[in-house]
Amino acid sequence: MLIDIKNSMFARMNGIILRTLNVIENNRCRLSSFEFAFNATVKHDEFISNVKYLSRNGYINPWNCYGKPTDFRAEQFNDTEMTLTAKEIQILREKITDCCILCITGRTL
Repeated sequence: MLIDIKNSMFARMNGIILRTLNVIENNRCRLSSFEFAFNATVKHDEFISNVKYLSRNGYINPWNCYGKPTDFRAEQFNDTEMTLTAKEIQILREKITDCCILCITGRTL
């Protein structure tokens, strides 16, 4: 039961992160600033897990502070920004699905 709750919160937070990035659109958002917006909702380690999942699965692109694409590493959290990918837009438009991403209405995308 506890694992199901944690998994559903993980999927819900992934959906919230993607939707928020979609609202920001073409602007890069520094992870530390982005996390601040969710500070009351999710712990730092959980947020890192969400970002790792979304990055490794091609939903977000991490960028270093010099404006170059990079692999996400937790130790570079404060110097990393993220942007949208085509895959992120596809999942928000419900063209593809992922059981680890839950939309706001409660449907699995």
